[in-house]
Amino acid sequence: MNLLRWLKIKLNRFRHKSNERREVDKLVETINSNYTLYVANIYKERGYSVWEYNNKNINLILKKSRDIIFIQCRDNNSHIDIDDIREFKSEVDRFMGGNQIFKNYNIKLKYALSSFLFEESAYRYIKQNLEWIDYDIIKINRYS
Repeated sequence: MNLLRWLKIKLNRFRHKSNERREVDKLVETINSNYTLYVANIYKERGYSVWEYNNKNINLILKKSRDIIFIQCRDNNSHIDIDDIREFKSEVDRFMGGNQIFKNYNIKLKYALSSFLFEESAYRYIKQNLEWIDYDIIKINRYS
């Protein structure tokens, strides 16, 4: 009888660990399928506080010491032109107008891209304005 009880306990532990592994696999799949969450996790690992904002132009807001970074995530093939940059900047300006608490912080805009999506003129514009706008290429590993 003790052997049967012992086997049941072992089987339950195995099932529990198997369920945990399935949950972890589901979580990894969700992160890999959602680029914004993936990018948020990358920046958290880099020591930033991350807030999800999720409107058309601002997906994430990052904070580290006196720096606030507004992130627009792009994991598609639509190219970014100068009008897109202006729209992003306008949205950040509207946000800042309604949130004066951030006025004494260093503000920067950043694109998080799964591949290089800038039109040539937009890329030149960014390179000329690196004090307030930048980009990161963050490829998602869909096979982990």
